[in-house]
Amino acid sequence: MEYQLYINGEWKDTVTGYVAEDKNPADDSVFARVHFAGGAEVEEAIAGAPRSPAYCSCPKGMEAVGRHTGRPKGADSSEGS
Repeated sequence: MEYQLYINGEWKDTVTGYVAEDKNPADDSVFARVHFAGGAEVEEAIAGAPRSPAYCSCPKGMEAVGRHTGRPKGADSSEGS
């Protein structure tokens, strides 16, 4: 099975060409090939991501993460500075 990158609604091969083989440790057979994202793919995904919280597709219960900053709601933005 080959797993491409899913970016902005499309399945794509990696631009870097780096594809890892996942192997079964019992018999060393390859069961999956996984494409790894490079900088270009990351930039493309970020550029295409909706910015509005109205588009959030977070699973139920993930509302504790504040506005896609990775900080819990109410966390002091000056924390750690």
